[in-house]
Amino acid sequence: MPVLAIAAHIPRTEIGSEYFQETHPQDLFRECSVYRELVSTAEMLPRILEMAMRAAIEERGVAVVVIPGELFLQKADASAWPARPVEPTRSVIRPDEASLQRAAAILNDANAVTILAGAGVEGSHDAVIAAASTLHAPIVHALRGKEFIEYDNPFDVGMTGLLGFASGYKAIKESDALLMLGTDFPYQQFYPDNAKIVQVDIRGRNLGRRAPIDLGLLGTVGDTLAALQPLLHQKTQREHLDRSLNHYRKTRKRLDELAVNDRDRTDPTGIRCRICEPVGRR
Repeated sequence: MPVLAIAAHIPRTEIGSEYFQETHPQDLFRECSVYRELVSTAEMLPRILEMAMRAAIEERGVAVVVIPGELFLQKADASAWPARPVEPTRSVIRPDEASLQRAAAILNDANAVTILAGAGVEGSHDAVIAAASTLHAPIVHALRGKEFIEYDNPFDVGMTGLLGFASGYKAIKESDALLMLGTDFPYQQFYPDNAKIVQVDIRGRNLGRRAPIDLGLLGTVGDTLAALQPLLHQKTQREHLDRSLNHYRKTRKRLDELAVNDRDRTDPTGIRCRICEPVGRR
């Protein structure tokens, strides 16, 4: 999620003097941001703000601009760096044909494909559903992918991870091919033991850093699936999918039973259901 954060700093003339409540904001935010910069003069501010906003939008993260307090009271020449809209770039980013053919071969040869969807599937809901339909693949989502893929999804078998469902865990563990779409899911113990893994991600550094992969594909989920879909063979066997869906239904039934337990009105599952039920009826 793109965020522009403005962090106030002590007066410039006091920086480095161990001034009252002095910190180093750029260092404080280093581990949780994609951009950090100190504004030293009022003239720098328009340019730094544009750079920060572009970094936040393109890298979908937090950009921090550190501004000493007295600069807020100064005037700057706006004509030196005219204000303009900062919009995301529109690009088609997908693997080459040889890589797509390799991915299709792995998925077509597998008997039990599972899809693991993360936040990178945003805007690609229908493309992911189409791939799952062709491959008869259950769709498991990571926490950050939930809002983008769980709705209107007949292949959904729940979330995996520390807060996930047993059905999501089982669908991945029992697969012989795992298609990772836009996810940097961190828990190694939740990955399959012997399955082949194809990972699609727009950030090349994410490829293969959570589990050993057989093929990494650099590209957006939407662009990559659009090129990959024509190469996939329609599967006829759906034992893996049906087994995963049945397990999911049983898991949901058990959770629903917990939610209506009147013995403990403070149970988190019950509280969540009581909050969500009126919303669902609207």
